[in-house]
Amino acid sequence: MWKALLIRFIVITGCVPAAVLIVPNIGVYGRQAIFTVAGMAVLIGVVNVLIKPLLIGISCGCSVLSLGLFLLVANASILWATSQIAQLLNIGFYVGGFWPAFWAGLLISLVSFLMNLLITDNI
Repeated sequence: MWKALLIRFIVITGCVPAAVLIVPNIGVYGRQAIFTVAGMAVLIGVVNVLIKPLLIGISCGCSVLSLGLFLLVANASILWATSQIAQLLNIGFYVGGFWPAFWAGLLISLVSFLMNLLITDNI
């Protein structure tokens, strides 16, 4: 279980710089970008564990009506909220609006989905 969790953390940590490079208006600043990326991966994980289930539960009706597409909006909201928390904690990460958060959330979600297909908890 811990090995699979560590692998998922490493992959999500790799998604953050990919999102920074691919999606405009998302950035990492500061001298120690590697620590910023690791901090963001931890922060995204914590927010996903604590806030995402609540947000999905509240928006269940919208998700059903939109055939699940509203979950992309939920992911964008979570990523934007995470960037706001990062700025409060002086972690050098920013998201410049909804659409950059949407595209980065989509990228991270796709990679996470593919990773969950490949990695089982029995590793």
